[in-house]
Amino acid sequence: MLSLCLATTPTATAGLNWDSVELHGDVIAGYFYDYALLPRTMGRERQMQLMRAVLGVSVDISPHWRFFGEYNFVNTEIYRDDDERTRHDWYRNLGVDLVYYGNTDAREAYFEYSSARDADTRWLAMIGRQFTPVGFHPDSLPYWSRIDAPHTTFLSNGLFTGINFVGESGYWRLDTFYFMGQDHPDRSYNYYGVEVDPQVKGNAYPGVAARLMYDRPVGRGRIRAHASGHFDKLGSAIGSLERGKHNDYRMGGGFEVRTPLPRWLFVDTLELGAEAMRFRTGLTADGVQGNTGQEDTYNIYRNGYHGTIALERGKWRLHYTYEQLDRADSQVFGKVAELDPKHPAMDEVETSHILGLSYAFTDTLTWRVVYRALDNPFPEISGIGTYQGKYHGEDKILSDLRWRF
Repeated sequence: MLSLCLATTPTATAGLNWDSVELHGDVIAGYFYDYALLPRTMGRERQMQLMRAVLGVSVDISPHWRFFGEYNFVNTEIYRDDDERTRHDWYRNLGVDLVYYGNTDAREAYFEYSSARDADTRWLAMIGRQFTPVGFHPDSLPYWSRIDAPHTTFLSNGLFTGINFVGESGYWRLDTFYFMGQDHPDRSYNYYGVEVDPQVKGNAYPGVAARLMYDRPVGRGRIRAHASGHFDKLGSAIGSLERGKHNDYRMGGGFEVRTPLPRWLFVDTLELGAEAMRFRTGLTADGVQGNTGQEDTYNIYRNGYHGTIALERGKWRLHYTYEQLDRADSQVFGKVAELDPKHPAMDEVETSHILGLSYAFTDTLTWRVVYRALDNPFPEISGIGTYQGKYHGEDKILSDLRWRF
């Protein structure tokens, strides 16, 4: 992070006390090979891209007020386009960034009021565009893309617009977020032809999310854990499977432990982490426009968990993640189970094995290579088929260089 002090006159500041400006950035460039993109995409399964170029600013406006804003100059978000074979869903997509930006490439952008700057106990109010407090904040995680991150991470977190009330005391933090907007185009049943944007919500009532976080440094190690939930309704009328008033609930918890190891071991640091999430989607049984007896009014529950182990020696880091997630989303319910809640397809799961190796050239510059083996029981729903008479699976390879300052 770069600090830039501003020398101003009383007239130029118009009564504002601008103490300093801090600039930060996140730039990622690399190569990926996604086997899920092989059929009929004109060779686009292999890509070398500038995948992210975020520039952010933090401005201390006064002892209590701060502005935080970020803009992404290169958008590689995951979205759906029925006219484009490479833009279907999470399983088959040319996009790689976990963040969905919608109609503007602004990332987080909010005003923050703090009762005290550096006090051990304080409260804050953050007003604007920000990540829902479910799971760990995306910028604190070692993964960032559809290829290397657990699927549950993508489903858990996203951008919304609202106000977050925060209380901090010692190692504890409580977020309570009241929001509007929608964070993913394939969230729940609003899957086809519906406006999706972090700034716009398809329901007149705000949602609410909350997270209790414990984060404590211990010597050269660290312990952190969370319990969080996100409760919302999207859409208005009852509608049909793809449209209508439906639920969007996300609940779960997780932990991370980082600890140094004895000097006589070959490895310097051990890191362990796990997270379990539960997602509830489905059309509600009633709405403003009337009652319904439709057979597709049904709640779908998706349970998922992942665990990670990482070993570090010097500038090298080796990590492995295993994930399991219920596969039955709205597409499986409608196209495979044919609206039958007792269909065997509703019990199928997807699994991922993610193996990565990274090298830190400096504190801000890191190179990685990642391999993901994905087992998806219903590839045909995502338009994934055979190539030259053979099914090649959905494994993915990523190599990137990331500069964070």
